[in-house]
Amino acid sequence: MTTKFFREKNPKLSFEDACFQWASGFYLTDHLPDEWFIEHDPEHYDSFEEYQDDVLESTLWEPFQFYDAKEISKEIASLAHWIESGQYPKKEDYCD
Repeated sequence: MTTKFFREKNPKLSFEDACFQWASGFYLTDHLPDEWFIEHDPEHYDSFEEYQDDVLESTLWEPFQFYDAKEISKEIASLAHWIESGQYPKKEDYCD
């Protein structure tokens, strides 16, 4: 499940959700799917939150394998915040 990022608009997600989705790829074995952000009644789960937690915990990248859903969500949100606010190195800031 490879997701395209920033090449084309995704009308399903808000800008904040798209940033969180992008950042998730740094902590998980793959980026979160669009369905993770869109509340629905997932099969085999008692709640949408249980589904979200399971997806997070079952796709943890090895260095984060002992994190729970809340901990990894905080890490992803922290990186997403920097992207949302545009606080990251930009090529034009370093070109002569």
